[in-house]
Amino acid sequence: MPVAVPATYQDHRMIAQRSCFTIHGKRLESILDILQSLGVKVNDYLVVYEFRQGDCAKITHQLSYLGISQSTIFPDLDNLGKDIGNEILDQ
Repeated sequence: MPVAVPATYQDHRMIAQRSCFTIHGKRLESILDILQSLGVKVNDYLVVYEFRQGDCAKITHQLSYLGISQSTIFPDLDNLGKDIGNEILDQ
């Protein structure tokens, strides 16, 4: 089974993304297929979210109200610039 392991060293991006490393076995199937083959109740471990392509702008706008943006997920100057540009365009 794949396992998520927290990193011992973390930079700003890893902290912002709450990064973990994953260790995988030899099986090449998806995690969904692995869980199903083991008879595990998949809903106890995975949640699948499906969005229509037309909803992307609305979801991005809603996330910005929650303080989630390009620069909070990818904290660098390029993404800060994108956030500022998007904020100007929204006004």
